[in-house]
Amino acid sequence: MIRRIIHISFLPLVLAIVFPASIYAFDLHQKVQIHGFLSLGYLSSSGNDFLADSKGGTFDFNEIGINVNSQLSHSFRIGAQIISRDLGDYGDNKPRLDWALIDYHAHDAIGTRLGKIKIPMGFYNTERDSDFLRPMIFLPQSIYDETRRDLWLSHTGGEAYGNLSSENLGDLDYQIFYGRIDYEKDTVYYDSSLQNIQNRLRTVSDPNNLLPDYISDFERDNKYLYGGALVYSHPTLNLKLGLSFASGKDEMESNGTKIGELKIRSKMVYSLEYTWQNLTLRSEYSENDRTQSLYGSTALDGPSQAWYVMLSYSPTDPLSVSLLYDEYYRLKHDKYGEESTKNPIDSQPWRKDWGLGLRYDLTDNWTIKAEYHLVEGGALLMSYFNPDSLKTHWQYGAVKISFTF
Repeated sequence: MIRRIIHISFLPLVLAIVFPASIYAFDLHQKVQIHGFLSLGYLSSSGNDFLADSKGGTFDFNEIGINVNSQLSHSFRIGAQIISRDLGDYGDNKPRLDWALIDYHAHDAIGTRLGKIKIPMGFYNTERDSDFLRPMIFLPQSIYDETRRDLWLSHTGGEAYGNLSSENLGDLDYQIFYGRIDYEKDTVYYDSSLQNIQNRLRTVSDPNNLLPDYISDFERDNKYLYGGALVYSHPTLNLKLGLSFASGKDEMESNGTKIGELKIRSKMVYSLEYTWQNLTLRSEYSENDRTQSLYGSTALDGPSQAWYVMLSYSPTDPLSVSLLYDEYYRLKHDKYGEESTKNPIDSQPWRKDWGLGLRYDLTDNWTIKAEYHLVEGGALLMSYFNPDSLKTHWQYGAVKISFTF
């Protein structure tokens, strides 16, 4: 284990210290820019495992990414990012294509992108790999669930975007997109989907005993995803308001036969960010109205509910302290599972999270963070990580050092 940590995560950090000039951002004749990031973290929890085998503590919590952008002309840009992550049993530092795009932007009011493009969901989804842009290690899990990162990070398709600016009224940024999600099979979300379906089979009405007790083969295919985002920035106040929307459809097969589908009728995120002197308030509210059918019967129907409030204070330039309260309910109208007790995965379908975080910027490129969370509930795939037993009250903490170039 120690040797693995050194070779995969610690060695790049040593190289960054010994040869700082060689690892900082490259700018080749102002046409090609190479940037990247790398981090090493430690994750520990008590009561439940969180994202990994964390009850004993784990160093399987690192990431390395590199992106290349080329400004071919004033209006034409191409770029891509490769990322390698390790989170418990997932990632295993396997390089993946995070995003890759062609961008044509002739005017501030209108631009287009084609390729594998980040999904503009909430204020921070498109920035979730930029550790230096956020105050805490983890984004609020109710809206930026780490187990669904590969689902909601990017889509393959197209996007129109632009900025409408007025000196008196402020700025309005917009994005409209359409595409498909390419599911990676070796991810938390894909693996947990099989367990999710097997559990929900127990709740589906089956008077003629036609449903299987167990399925061993599973395929998930996204048919489409579309949506958009608006972000308004006030001209004088340090205030941003946002609205994000998405809708999509998945189909599921077992042994070559369609067994069901998941429809996202509307996923909405309402966002607010306000800064006053050294204090920043962030808050977002989301509902994901979806329905899942299995073998012709409804297994899930209704919106989830999620919201958080985060306060961050910077007593000095390099130091910030953050306080977070975060809530999630799998079903808005059945918050504590009174109507879904037959399904083990719904035994604790809520999550309430108090978090305290510290961030210190050692230099312009180096950042160290630490945080601690008190949690009630077991939603957001906690049953998947704790199949034998799930504690209602539990805690987790993490430390992380990151380098950005």
